[in-house]
Amino acid sequence: MVDTGAAGSNDLPVAGVTMTLKGSNPAHPGWTTTTKADGSWSFPASADYSASPGPFTVTLNADKVNRDGYLAPSPSRVTA
Repeated sequence: MVDTGAAGSNDLPVAGVTMTLKGSNPAHPGWTTTTKADGSWSFPASADYSASPGPFTVTLNADKVNRDGYLAPSPSRVTA
């Protein structure tokens, strides 16, 4: 949740936010994905993450996120 409170009638999903997944190799740039119209995002479980194995950190570019927006949490986790 980006807003300071619970999701409400003024909160809208934020599309087009870049999400970056980084593993344990600091020299690897990581993998990126973009949020969909409903605010959801995911990284494919079938991808090859061996270039930078876990543990993983997900970050977002908050340039498009404002006080009345939210991103839907990813429904699954990638483990490697």
